[in-house]
Amino acid sequence: MHLKTCIFKIKNLKFKIQLKRDKMFENSYNNRQEEFQVPVEIGTEYDVKIEDQGKTGDGIARIEGYVIFVPGTEVGQEVKVKINATRRKFGFAEKVE
Repeated sequence: MHLKTCIFKIKNLKFKIQLKRDKMFENSYNNRQEEFQVPVEIGTEYDVKIEDQGKTGDGIARIEGYVIFVPGTEVGQEVKVKINATRRKFGFAEKVE
């Protein structure tokens, strides 16, 4: 475990707090990384059909039920996409073709 000490000063009173962080779950994104499994791999290309449209206008495709957001696509298009990022319940991809 990694200990980090923080000192706070509130109305002339000092507080010293030690924060514990497990380095195994850290990365540069939001200082933590969760372990989870998804049916896609970052950097891999897939052929998908855009099934729906998200609130911001991104196309939504599904791979084994896993939701992929693809900007610049429309419902009904069949496109090749490259996975950029994954989260526990959804991922992001870019159109290749």
